[in-house]
Amino acid sequence: PGDATEGADELTVALTASRTVRPSESGTSSDDRLLGVGLRALRIVPRDPPVVAAGQMIPVDRDNVPPRLLWEGWHPPEDWGCWSNGADATLRLRVEPPPQDGFLVQLDLAALPDPQPVTLRVNGQERPSRLTVTGRNIWPVRGGSSAQGDLTLNLHVPMPYNPAAI
Repeated sequence: PGDATEGADELTVALTASRTVRPSESGTSSDDRLLGVGLRALRIVPRDPPVVAAGQMIPVDRDNVPPRLLWEGWHPPEDWGCWSNGADATLRLRVEPPPQDGFLVQLDLAALPDPQPVTLRVNGQERPSRLTVTGRNIWPVRGGSSAQGDLTLNLHVPMPYNPAAI
């Protein structure tokens, strides 16, 4: 969080394992180390969302998706766009100028083979679920964004589609 790092020139990350293991206790290894977290890499990701102009359609295909727009729950973008990875996915962006008195969220979606309701939350405000269609899907939002125009959009689909299952 910004308040935890503001003015700091050093960042300390502490990891706690809920369970540890000593490989030698399994009887299949002579490794007597006490193991907790296996750290392979570390990346510090800026949390600032991409800035977009109000009214601008933002492409999410492989070559055009803004950095940090696809925040959580997304597969890598493809040539046509991007699939969510599971039931929940989050987008983050900053709109300039910030919406003040309500606005529309328009998502150009690829609908699933079996239509199901999709729920959208905007900055925590849940919008009514709707059956989505391929193409334009619009949710009205009352009120404005944050003072800076920050929007967090959470999408929820109750039964994610798995093409391998058919």
